[in-house]
Formats: sequence, C-alpha cells, structure tokens
Amino acid sequence: FRAAKTLVARRVRVNRGLGALHERKMEQTNDRQFVRTVRVTDLEDGTGRTVEAAGRWLAVFAVGGEFFAIDNACPHMAGPLGAGTLDGYAVTCPLHHWQIDVRTGRSTTNEHVRVTRFHTRVEDGWVLVEL
Repeated sequence: FRAAKTLVARRVRVNRGLGALHERKMEQTNDRQFVRTVRVTDLEDGTGRTVEAAGRWLAVFAVGGEFFAIDNACPHMAGPLGAGTLDGYAVTCPLHHWQIDVRTGRSTTNEHVRVTRFHTRVEDGWVLVEL
C-alpha cells in the first residue's frame, strides 16, 4: 500500500508541472484576489489547460464563450483535470474517467463528490481567477 501511495504522488507532481507558460500577475480588488492565468486567445472553445496560479494548480476551461476554473486534482486519485477532455460542461479525468462539471465543480454522477470551483473574469485579454 505504501508503494502505491508513493507512485500516485510522483505521478501527480509530473502531471501538475505542465501548462505553466506565462508569468502570473496578482491584483487585489475589493478584498478579492484575482490572478492572471491564461490569455483568452490561448484557450480554444471546448478545451482546458492546467495552470499554476499563486502556488495552486488549477484547471481553466473555455466553453461557449465562458471561462471556468476548478482545482486541477481529480477527487478520485488526483488526476490532472486540466488535461482531460470536455463534453459540454463535463470534463473527464484522463486517468480513470471520472467526470466533473466545470460550472459547479461537482461530479456528474455523485453530488457528494466535488472539487473547488473558482470565480473567473476576463480583463485585458486574460482569464483572471479569484483565489
């Protein structure tokens, strides 16, 4: 059992290292902290990306002109949700195919399973995420 835990932890570190391509800028507005994550033009509709923002790994998605951000770690075995595939608003984890609704952070099959969801806004061509 101990060996399995170690293998999962290493896999997460490797997968979480992908996608942090831009320097992040933080700004404070009305006691809310928004962090630049990805340029709008770098995220095609119906896709997602793993990004690092203020020391957290997030999955940011573009669906129908809207942007959504959730915790990158799948609640099952911490698979990288940002590397998953989107079907409408549901992202499928690439490791074991668990599905999470990017609008709510909840599992599409079990309402008690969820990841953290973050508010987003677009400003100056960037997707900003509230942390």
